[in-house]
Amino acid sequence: MGKENRDDFSSKTKQALAARANFRCSFTGCAQITCGPSHESSSAVNNTGVASHIYAAAPGGRRYRSDMTSEERSDITNGIWLCVTHSVMIDRDEVIFTPEVLLQMKEEHERKIQHEHLKLPEESKSELFRLGSQLIFTGELLSVEPTIWNIKLDEYISGDKFDILNVINCFDDLTNEGKCIISELLSDARLLTIPPRMVFTSTGLILELKVSPRAKRISGRNLGSDLALDDTGDLLMENGDIKIISGIDRLSQHLMICLSTQKGEVYGQPEIGVNLSEYYNLFKCTTWLERILKLEVIYHSALGPENHLPVERQTTLECIDRVEAFYVVSDILDKDFFTVFIGVQVKDYGLWEGEVKIYLDKNAKLLSI
Repeated sequence: MGKENRDDFSSKTKQALAARANFRCSFTGCAQITCGPSHESSSAVNNTGVASHIYAAAPGGRRYRSDMTSEERSDITNGIWLCVTHSVMIDRDEVIFTPEVLLQMKEEHERKIQHEHLKLPEESKSELFRLGSQLIFTGELLSVEPTIWNIKLDEYISGDKFDILNVINCFDDLTNEGKCIISELLSDARLLTIPPRMVFTSTGLILELKVSPRAKRISGRNLGSDLALDDTGDLLMENGDIKIISGIDRLSQHLMICLSTQKGEVYGQPEIGVNLSEYYNLFKCTTWLERILKLEVIYHSALGPENHLPVERQTTLECIDRVEAFYVVSDILDKDFFTVFIGVQVKDYGLWEGEVKIYLDKNAKLLSI
């Protein structure tokens, strides 16, 4: 394709993209510096960054949209600043690196740069935790042993010290979810075996937690079988028969069903289900939304409601070792479903990534458990 047929960015647009990214790669987890001095002369600059198109600059390119105008394709809103490696990577797999994922990366990176530049409080620098269902806070893991976690509490996001006291004083009456601790950094959740201990020091509050051993996961290849569903929730037919999906092929649907089941929806088993809708409604207008939703997914990957799982299946999501990524791809509801990108480490399989539709109850409210 000749260069004259491409809707390239202007020099001014490239410079603005690079500056807004602080000349660092916007790819999640990279932040590679892409500009520095060159030895060619005292004024020479070595620039290894790339102003990449989110929607392709020309027909045949990745993520090309024929309905866009030339002006839209060459506009700064269609660009993302990347290092050379990641500029190539995003054009090798448009299934994973969708426009929505790239736009999310760009937005998050520019937000982090803005916080650094203006010295605003940066929530992503702190580790995020949830104790029970009500208390969400930032803090620091001071030590981790197989059955002991010590956490220094920095800032309350939801709840306060009285929620900790409630866990201490009402410990025996709480459900499993009410006495769990979830760590975003560890991508793990554990049950408290005894009430937490609050230690007040000159540097702040420390929680000393005795926790249960890590719950067992099953192999992703042993996830079992299910009837395949189409995008509307109807049974999927293949060659005249109902299609059956098993193992890893079932994981996407398994995630959709588990993460869309509202707590209390299953008759006679009120402990089954997730609180994603409740947390979404509470935090949808904040920068914490995705990280708080991720905590709920971590909980169900590491633990599960009591009294309904067989012994060999101890967690709701069964085969997930860690939740690596969780992004809201689109919050525009499609028949009451919103779309997320999930990346998880699956036992005996490795990294699985994909988009999952999750049911959203816009009226759901978080209840004390």
